[in-house]
Amino acid sequence: MIISTPLPNALHAAARARAIAEDVVAQNTATGLPACLGQYVTSAVFGTLELPRPLHPVSIQLASQETSLRGALQLLHERHLTGAGERPEAAALYLEAAFKLHLKWGRLAAAVAVDNARPCNRPTVAQ
Repeated sequence: MIISTPLPNALHAAARARAIAEDVVAQNTATGLPACLGQYVTSAVFGTLELPRPLHPVSIQLASQETSLRGALQLLHERHLTGAGERPEAAALYLEAAFKLHLKWGRLAAAVAVDNARPCNRPTVAQ
């Protein structure tokens, strides 16, 4: 006897499990996994992958690094989405590369937060 779960309930349960997993990852940053890892699992179903929110660095050097990382993630996302369903080892390589880029993004975000908080980088109010 096969018991099937109605699709809406299964999707709800999957979305809940994804949210829990992403919360656990976000609370345990030492894992090196991106908090948005669930989107890589569901991308084959939904056909979308989101880029991280812009960091808005003040420093030209950090802005350049952000642009470079964003471009690399965009390219990787496009290749992952167009190659979804390819060989399993290709998907594993895409995930490994994406996670490495997200780890770099996290480090860059921390550097931007420190740099943007410096007094010389804060906007001044004219009096």
